[in-house]
Amino acid sequence: MIAEGAIALIWATAAMSFFPGGITGLSEVTDAGGAALVVKNVLMGLFGSAGVICAAVACGLFAAYLRKRSL
Repeated sequence: MIAEGAIALIWATAAMSFFPGGITGLSEVTDAGGAALVVKNVLMGLFGSAGVICAAVACGLFAAYLRKRSL
């Protein structure tokens, strides 16, 4: 749980600092496409298409882990 909180804080910091205008820019992107668009834009900006592919794999593995843990 602590690791999940740390990851959330890292994502929040990256999202607020990545978009021009800080929270205002982040709000505009969120309104346009939701959280998925924010994640895609941050990953594409920082790591390129390889980052998006790695994130898709990591999210799938993490979702499977959480499902197993909840049973």
